[in-house]
Amino acid sequence: SAEGQQECSSCYIINMGSVMAIIASDIILTIFITISVFCFATHHKKRREWDSHDGKRNLPSSISKKMTTEVTESPYQV
Repeated sequence: SAEGQQECSSCYIINMGSVMAIIASDIILTIFITISVFCFATHHKKRREWDSHDGKRNLPSSISKKMTTEVTESPYQV
């Protein structure tokens, strides 16, 4: 309406085609990122399973065990 345009003299006007293009691009990009992450995770999981069957992922026992942290008292404790 003419009243709405007069109230917003400093507003930037975007046509509906641009708004629809931005929304469509956002949806397409979101779907692309989701599929990419899913494919990467699936490929990585299959590779880990394949490597473990070949025995390549056997870690030395010193690395595979949780490292124990030595508890030392602070000289500042009272």
